Amino acid sequence: MLSRHPARSLPRRVATATALLTALATLPVLGAGAPAGAAPQPAAAAPASDTAVPKNALSVDFDAISSTLRRGTAFDVSGTVRSAADVLAARKAGPTAAPVAGVPATFTLAVTSPTGDVLGTQDVTTDDAGAFRTTVPAGITRGLAQRDAVTLGLRALDATDAAGNTTAEAGAAPAPLQAAAGGLDLTNSFVSSVGWVKPGETYPSTITVTNPGATPVLGAVVDVTVPTGSKFISAKPSAGSRTLSATAVKWSIPTVPAATLDGPGSVSLVLENTAALASALPTIVWRDLSTTAKLTVATASTTAVARGPKVIPPSEIYNTARYGDRPFPIVPVQYTDRSYVEGHDGETLANKINSPDVPGSTFNLFQEMSLGQLYPNGTVPSLGLATADFAYEPGFEYSKTVPG
Repeated sequence: MLSRHPARSLPRRVATATALLTALATLPVLGAGAPAGAAPQPAAAAPASDTAVPKNALSVDFDAISSTLRRGTAFDVSGTVRSAADVLAARKAGPTAAPVAGVPATFTLAVTSPTGDVLGTQDVTTDDAGAFRTTVPAGITRGLAQRDAVTLGLRALDATDAAGNTTAEAGAAPAPLQAAAGGLDLTNSFVSSVGWVKPGETYPSTITVTNPGATPVLGAVVDVTVPTGSKFISAKPSAGSRTLSATAVKWSIPTVPAATLDGPGSVSLVLENTAALASALPTIVWRDLSTTAKLTVATASTTAVARGPKVIPPSEIYNTARYGDRPFPIVPVQYTDRSYVEGHDGETLANKINSPDVPGSTFNLFQEMSLGQLYPNGTVPSLGLATADFAYEPGFEYSKTVPG
């Protein structure tokens, strides 16, 4: 599991770009000179044909991260370890070169801040083809309080192959982190057992503002609007004050508390809406009544859109329809004939279920089956608890089926 460290600078052998990285042109600009909101710079041009790399050197090639990451959310890192000489030869050969095979190896993955400080490290072991996939825990980015979009760094250190050949710094890649207004996170949630309402029905939703940082955030404002076909009838904040009209709510939050050992500080706003009657709006059926919330702190802002409800026809034949968020608990079990596998942690399981970036995940399966209208989210009890396991002092009584 990737362990979190107090921010510290990389040692000179890591912080200094090596000749190998220059030759392979894989090192993005992530240094202290880059402004907080700067996008990652393009890699350097391909090396000249006479460029050489050390004998037996390794190259760790990270797969591109497909979306901007959110603070306080786990994310996957994957890629392949290859021979640096083979990679360089393929680049010299151009588009006609055969794919470069991977090699089995181990290395240390370091996640670094834009200024080069190490946020966490993890030991990684590839498969026999040199491929790897690992999960960076949510806690690595949860405490980052920058308000602007930043780019973290992924670095492969001390890559070692089966023959014992070691490359001190074998690869690097950017990990873009999205902006957070005042360091806060915004959630706009409509959750029901079905995801729909019928014309004229009333339904609740919740706006939540969380603070993963170590200091309170002052002066946050949330503006909520609804589409045609819905109107607000009440708004109840857990803190602060609000103004309410049929089409808009403004929620003023004097203070969002800091995180504690129990988790991020949070405040919430519970809304109640009513869907229009078909007599007042003939086109109400099949409308998406998702609200839009905008969080503003000083000059920074972020938005969140609810997933539903949708409006279905009054007839009971449509009651089997399902839309929107589908939260569900996950209950880990241990079979008597299968042993717990060390390293199978809650972060990995949660990503396999919930991540759109993991091929074959439960999330992607539901999205495909529902044409993008269902959003499953499983809660793993051990998520974020490095010491969680199946140990239970009193023990468990297991029952077995006895044939005959």
